Amino acid sequence: MGGTSLGQRLAQEVLPLLASSEELAEFGALLLVNAFPPLEKTLLLNAILPQHPVTPMDRRRLATYGAFLACAAGGQPQSDYRRILTEAVLRERALPEVLASILDGWVHYLVRDLLAVVHEFAFHTVLLALPRNLEKPNQAPEFQDPADVVRTTLRNAHNAIEAALKDLGLIEIGEAWDTLHFSTLDQRVQLLTSRSERIANGIRFWEGGLQEPDLIRVINQTETAAPALLLVAWLLAERRVGVGVRAGNPAFQPLSHDGFWRLGLEHRVIPTLDTFRKKPITFGEAAADLTFATVEQHLHTAWGRLANNGNDVSVLLTDGNRWAYRKNFYPGQMDSRLSQVSNWAHQLGLLTPGGLTVEGEAAMQGILTTLEQEVV
Repeated sequence: MGGTSLGQRLAQEVLPLLASSEELAEFGALLLVNAFPPLEKTLLLNAILPQHPVTPMDRRRLATYGAFLACAAGGQPQSDYRRILTEAVLRERALPEVLASILDGWVHYLVRDLLAVVHEFAFHTVLLALPRNLEKPNQAPEFQDPADVVRTTLRNAHNAIEAALKDLGLIEIGEAWDTLHFSTLDQRVQLLTSRSERIANGIRFWEGGLQEPDLIRVINQTETAAPALLLVAWLLAERRVGVGVRAGNPAFQPLSHDGFWRLGLEHRVIPTLDTFRKKPITFGEAAADLTFATVEQHLHTAWGRLANNGNDVSVLLTDGNRWAYRKNFYPGQMDSRLSQVSNWAHQLGLLTPGGLTVEGEAAMQGILTTLEQEVV
């Protein structure tokens, strides 16, 4: 640690009152904590899991830890820290009812996560279709007609799209996905999300079929199939939370944050799907429309940041209505911070690869008791 700036200051035996974020990041990268002294452990547990939460954030954090530990009660590998999301969308949750509200919140998060990951991979796939001229870095960008780029994107991804849709049970062997009518795909998604369905707090639940983790898995595995899976993700999001969004439930407003240009559920996703239902449009045509929308959203966000603070985050160059490659873009999922929850639970001795420890069981029961008292 002595090689870091903060380590050198600590070595001088003068406790610094302030440290920059850069110093903390440098120090933290080398600091591995496998066990805490008893007093420090108690202080940390009381801070992370307060017995008397004051703010809404405290309550949400406490409930998330409670749900996380409840998931782990039957054994949960450290790598399976996203299991809480899978549990949240189950038609019949096995977790205590007092955790229902926080699990509903994680359902909302999962919908946003699904849309984020599919749009990021779709945008990445569009960039792959643009000439890069990497062997000639000083050469002027090759601007392309957007319609040609989207056609090339979908054509290049044809086999990946076909494999992904078969995996999800949305097309049959020998069936051409791109000429499939939108209404047929719509019906198939509804069929896969209707078994024993029930609606609670504006959220639709169903048994088996197509669930968000399934679609995220396929997107991560196939990657270039994302432009076609945009439509599947939009339909799945509508099925999951459309009832709450259409009803104007305030709890669902974050799903429509910044409205049209941020592809919000209320202002863009649901109205677009309703429009598709009113006209004869194929799966391929709808996928092309949503791929255009993905690029438009990126450009609008980039131009907005450039206008507000001079920060140019665009990875796509435009010339009139033409596109050109500018730099790499790396897609991925949003940081749910569940990995940090998992790390803290392990470091504080609440959880092992085999499940909850005695301390973890006590912590979980304490959280449930606190939440039940809050409800009363």
